[in-house]
Amino acid sequence: MIRWTPPGTSSVPGRGRNASRSTAAAHREGLHARIRRIALADLARELVEIGASGLRRQSQLNEKGDDERIYLHRLEELVRHGNSLGRSLAELWDGPWNRDVGRLIAHTTYRLPG
Repeated sequence: MIRWTPPGTSSVPGRGRNASRSTAAAHREGLHARIRRIALADLARELVEIGASGLRRQSQLNEKGDDERIYLHRLEELVRHGNSLGRSLAELWDGPWNRDVGRLIAHTTYRLPG
C-alpha cells in the first residue's frame, strides 16, 4: 500500500509549497507524473483496486448478475495502459481519426453497459 499525503494537506510547515508544482506535473504528464517519488500511475492503480474491492463487497447486482465494478472497466483499462483519457484521445485525434469531430463525438458519447 502506498503511504501518501496529498500536497498541501500536511501539518508540517512548508510542505504545501510544492502543491502547485505537483499539480502542474500531473496536468502536464498525467499518469506519468511523479509526486514525492510516487508515480501517479501506481497511485491510480491502487485507488481503482480499492474502489473495485468496495463495490465487490457491496454486491449490488444488475439483472445479469454483474456488480457495479462494470462501471470501472474503462477506467481500469486506462490505468492498466498508463494513459490518461486526455492522452488517449489526443493520440486518436491526431492519428487514425484525422481530426474528425464526428469520430470524437461517437467515441466520447456515454453508453450504459449492456
